[in-house]
Amino acid sequence: MVKRYLKIILGLFLTSFVLQFGTNSCSVKKPTGIIDTLVVTHHECTECMDAYIIKGSVTLPKNLDSTLVLPESKYDLILKGKSPYRNIVIGDPDFEGNFKITGSYRGIDSLNAVGNIIIFEVYSWERV
Repeated sequence: MVKRYLKIILGLFLTSFVLQFGTNSCSVKKPTGIIDTLVVTHHECTECMDAYIIKGSVTLPKNLDSTLVLPESKYDLILKGKSPYRNIVIGDPDFEGNFKITGSYRGIDSLNAVGNIIIFEVYSWERV
C-alpha cells in the first residue's frame, strides 16, 4: 500500500516538473527593438525550424554572448507573431516559395532538439 502511494506521489511530482520546466521557452530574452527585413523560406522536414534565412540577417544584441548562437544557426529561425506559416498544414502549396518578413529579435530558444535558435517576432510579411 505504501509503495502504491509513493508511486502516485512520484508520478505527480514528475508530471508537475515536466509541465513547469519542459516547455519550449526562451533562455535568453534581450530584445533589441531594431526592425530587420529578411527573405525566408521553409524546408519541409521534421527537424527544420520555422524559417531559413535566404537574404538578410537578424540584428542580435551587442551584449549577447557570441557562443550562444553558432554561425550556422544564425540562418534558422523560430517565428512568433504574424508568421506566414501560421495555420498552414505541411504539404500545402502555401508552404512553398519565399517570404519577405519584417520584425525583430526576441530571444534565443535553447530548449529544442537542435540547439540555440533565434526567436524572431514577425510584424508583417509578403510573398516574394
